[in-house]
Amino acid sequence: LVHVLLPDDCYSNENAQGGTILKLMDTAAGMMAIKYCKTGAVTASIEAVDFLNTITLGQIVHIRARPVFTSSKSMEIEVTVRAEDAVSGITFPALSATFVFVSLDENDRPLEIKPLDPPATAAEKREREEAKVRYEKRQQARRKKLEAKLI
Repeated sequence: LVHVLLPDDCYSNENAQGGTILKLMDTAAGMMAIKYCKTGAVTASIEAVDFLNTITLGQIVHIRARPVFTSSKSMEIEVTVRAEDAVSGITFPALSATFVFVSLDENDRPLEIKPLDPPATAAEKREREEAKVRYEKRQQARRKKLEAKLI
């Protein structure tokens, strides 16, 4: 996803509004989830948002989304943002975050998500293992929240 930062996307000091960039990231992650699942999908959570460098008015924003983990009912999508100076062509990392999506049927019920293809490299294998740990922590935290509401 590519977007040029316009005045409506910025604060009065010409810096990007964080919410604008997060919305673009959510759109890119959502498109990836829908394309992968071939169904409707919704954002379940946004985690580990890291603002690395400021994006300013007129810069071109490049957003890349890629699936890094799937469970039976959710998928984790890594989203990275690079900004580009339109005149010099210099690019730099600006933002990253992890989005979790759930695939939905026509009645908005969660659907099974097919597993990712086996990792092709040792780095991909390590990335999947780390993502599985994050998934298990999310599940544990969710169970605790549900238990707290039931007591």
